Amino acid sequence: MSPRSDPARTGKRRVLRYVSLQLACAATAALAAFGLGGWNAARSALAGGVIIACGTAVFGWLLFAERVTTTSGVTRVLYAGELLKWLWVGVAFWLAFAFGSFSALPLLAGAIVAQIGFWIGVGIIR
Repeated sequence: MSPRSDPARTGKRRVLRYVSLQLACAATAALAAFGLGGWNAARSALAGGVIIACGTAVFGWLLFAERVTTTSGVTRVLYAGELLKWLWVGVAFWLAFAFGSFSALPLLAGAIVAQIGFWIGVGIIR
């Protein structure tokens, strides 16, 4: 099988595009937050976006880490990926709020903007 037709490799490249788009959206949110609220707001928005982008990367890494050929295997990998992603997001938000001294509104805004970036990517990334 040529490297171009390898589904796992193609999937990993696609995940990288989604994560890159989410990070670009997070950077845009951070710039807007900097203009509206200063440095702490900008770093908070960027942190929220990075949390979501890392969640996407965790899900995608697991999804394309192994070659799954059965329906039950695909279902298992999808559920495991979602579980790990949401565990990561929950723990990361808890750490950010408990120990990071981030501003809550910009942190959540950055996360939302990064998630919107994912949804935009669904429509444009082929």
